[in-house]
Amino acid sequence: MDTPTVVSAEDKKTIRRRVLAAREALPGATIARWSTAIEAHLDAAGLFDRGTVFHLYYPMRGEVDTRPLIERLWRRGATVLLPRSDFTTRQVINYPIRSFAELEPTRFGMHEPKTDGTSWQGPIDVIFVPGVAFDRQKNRLGYGGGFYDRFLAETSALKVALAFEMQLVPEIPVVAHDVPMDLLVTEVEVI
Repeated sequence: MDTPTVVSAEDKKTIRRRVLAAREALPGATIARWSTAIEAHLDAAGLFDRGTVFHLYYPMRGEVDTRPLIERLWRRGATVLLPRSDFTTRQVINYPIRSFAELEPTRFGMHEPKTDGTSWQGPIDVIFVPGVAFDRQKNRLGYGGGFYDRFLAETSALKVALAFEMQLVPEIPVVAHDVPMDLLVTEVEVI
C-alpha cells in the first residue's frame, strides 16, 4: 500500500465545501432516482446477503437516501444499527433500531437513535458508510470530525461507501489515520 500523502487541512476543506454545496443543491427527485439506482447495484452485488448485522446512517444534507435500504433489511429480519455521535469522546456508538420512531433529531440536522436503548457491542458484517467526497482509490472525505475514521479503524466489517457520482473527485488528500473503503457504490457503478 502506498504511504498516505499528508496535505494541508485547507485542501480537504475546499473539497468538502465544493462537493457539499453541489450535493445539497440536488433536487429531491434526483436524489430519490439515484438512490434507487444505488440500491439496485447493491442488490446485484449481493451485498444484502453478506451478513445479518448492518450499520447504516440516516440521510442528511442530500446524502444517498438509506431509508429504503433500512426498511428492506428490517423486512429480511436483519439487525440494523444506526450511529449516535458522542461529541465528548468523538466516537460512533451503534444502536440497534427496529423503527424510525426510535430516532430523534440531534445536532447538524442528524437523526440518531435515542439513548434509552442498549448500544451494540457485537460484531458487524457490513458498514454502509456516508461521506462528502470519494476518489477512485476508495479514499473517503467525511465531515471533518473523525468519528467514522475511529470507528472504521476498529472493525473488520466490509466497508461500503454510498455516494453519488458527482461526489467523486480526482484525489482525496489522505493522512495516516484515514481508512479506505472496500467498495464504493454510486448510481453509475461499483468501484
